[in-house]
Amino acid sequence: MMKYVAIVNKKIEAPKLMNAIAHTALGFALKYPEEHQNIPFSQFMAEGGAKASFLTDHPFIILSSKNSSQLHKAHSEAMAKGIMYSAFFEPMSTHLSIEAQQKVVQEASLADLEYFALILYGSKDELDGITKKFSLYK
Repeated sequence: MMKYVAIVNKKIEAPKLMNAIAHTALGFALKYPEEHQNIPFSQFMAEGGAKASFLTDHPFIILSSKNSSQLHKAHSEAMAKGIMYSAFFEPMSTHLSIEAQQKVVQEASLADLEYFALILYGSKDELDGITKKFSLYK
């Protein structure tokens, strides 16, 4: 079974985490358009035929990490294993221009960036090896 897993840094405030997950999930779908063409989605209709929602049929689990370094380790493992991923870092939460945010990230090593969130997509077996040390977000 395929699934999405978002891992968030529990040291970051919830509103910032929601923003990070939203941006990262939207970017994730654009980063891997070919892979997402065959992902099953379901449309939910309301009374009168109103299109109420359109959701993936795959689970989307949200886990928490103790700190940024745990997210960096998971990110490194995903990259090494060829697992689809997208990350959100502290500079992305600032009021800097997109260009300035990109420059800050480009000039830093991944280990030096403060991670807010990481989204992974893969099979349960692929992801469980990376995510087993994390707990459900509360």
